Amino acid sequence: MVSLLITLAQDRVHGPGAARVLVLRNSRGDTALHVAARHGCQAVVERLVVAAPALSCGVNDAGVSPLYLAVSRRSAGIVKALVGRRHAAASASGPNGQNALHAAVLQSAEITSDVLRWSLDLAKETDGLGSTPLHYAASDGDREIVSQLISSAPSAIYLQDQQGFTPLHIAAWMGHVDVIRDILQACPDSAEIADNNGKNFLHVAIERGNESVVKYVVGSPFAGGVVNEQDNNGNTPLHSAVLAGKPKLAILQSELLDLNIANNEGRTPFDLVSDITSFLPMIGFVLKLSARGVCIGTRRQDFILPWKGVEMKEWIEKLSKNLGIVAVLIATIALTAMFNVPGGYDSEGMPNLRGTFPYNAFLVLDTVAVASSMIATMLLIYGRGAAARSSAAWICLALIFLWCALMGMILSFMAAVVPGLDNAILIKRVMWCIFALPFFSLVVLSFVWAAPAPTITSVGLLFHAQIREDRMRTRRHAGRRFPLVGFYLGVLYLFWFLNAMAFAFTLHIIMITV
Repeated sequence: MVSLLITLAQDRVHGPGAARVLVLRNSRGDTALHVAARHGCQAVVERLVVAAPALSCGVNDAGVSPLYLAVSRRSAGIVKALVGRRHAAASASGPNGQNALHAAVLQSAEITSDVLRWSLDLAKETDGLGSTPLHYAASDGDREIVSQLISSAPSAIYLQDQQGFTPLHIAAWMGHVDVIRDILQACPDSAEIADNNGKNFLHVAIERGNESVVKYVVGSPFAGGVVNEQDNNGNTPLHSAVLAGKPKLAILQSELLDLNIANNEGRTPFDLVSDITSFLPMIGFVLKLSARGVCIGTRRQDFILPWKGVEMKEWIEKLSKNLGIVAVLIATIALTAMFNVPGGYDSEGMPNLRGTFPYNAFLVLDTVAVASSMIATMLLIYGRGAAARSSAAWICLALIFLWCALMGMILSFMAAVVPGLDNAILIKRVMWCIFALPFFSLVVLSFVWAAPAPTITSVGLLFHAQIREDRMRTRRHAGRRFPLVGFYLGVLYLFWFLNAMAFAFTLHIIMITV
């Protein structure tokens, strides 16, 4: 039917009015070519392009061309039909100032290649927000399409949108390391372009939290030009990492990094650590920056107040309540277990397994559980009534004893159950594996979660603080401003030591009982 109508419209016998059928529009301003392109009717598009080439130049009421519609629905055949004849006046318009190439870079490399061959000028056109097709491609991260655009229009790398973002900024925001690598290899000096706020692409990557981009920049030859650049507020990328509260994004591995650049307020990155509200990120930055010998700002020290995280008071209140309930429950369970010893009692009321290793281990471990949970309860009660600065210290100590109580209760359970299995070696091994492997995994995960910085960083800081004057001064300033750091490290290392002892004792019990 469509072919018949096209034929009739082309037939001069039916008069010039019949030809107007091909250019009629519906209520949205769509021509027949718009409708055919939108619904993917390739054969109809091919007939219409031959019958009325001017249709490819028209746009509907939304400013959308048939080519844009074909690209948007990923109809490679229709795109070839529209651009294959090289219609000089064909429209590539899309909504909001976009063109067909803006849509093509988000669809496929094949369509992008076809559109670029048809018109290279589209690669440098911007939409209503000032974004080029390369901005779109950088946001999507398709390396093949990005390479096509760079080779076709390398100058598009330097074009900025309304926020001042270049395609490099966009790739850094989205975390596309491969795209960043390709852009910098093509135009290394594009790394120094700043947005409207004076931020380079490394600032943007850090604010977004893209650790992979930060690692790439630190290890690349382009690091020297960006790691110390300041934005309109005078903040370097290291300032941005501190403001974001993410120690992993601190670019401390770069030898070119200047740790002591002050922003417009006269504050160095170390000074900004006081603004961090979370406990572990604060400790992480203090340790990492102190280990590198960072300097503090030039302010009187009596004007500097000790760190008080906004979240600490609420954290202490909630945690102390929850831990108190757990401590009382453990004490109750452990006390109950003491009157239900493994193996039961004989006719004289004496334990049947008395004198055996499992029985003695049960008594010791259950006693540890009771005593530790009671001590943890007392520490929590005292911590809630103590001053805000010392409350965290008491709760950290309570956590240590609570962990000991929990381990003691679990181990006492295993010591009570295993003797009843007689010679079932396989079942014993399975039970110990069920206990030991998750326990070991939990301990390892706790190390990863609770460690604010690598152990070698903390130990190195303590060592150098004893022999180097600059590090001694840094340690003194850090201790005055962040008094909880040293205490937390002591509790953390004690926690690790107790876990190592508990795991070693677990292995010892396994070897004896199995």
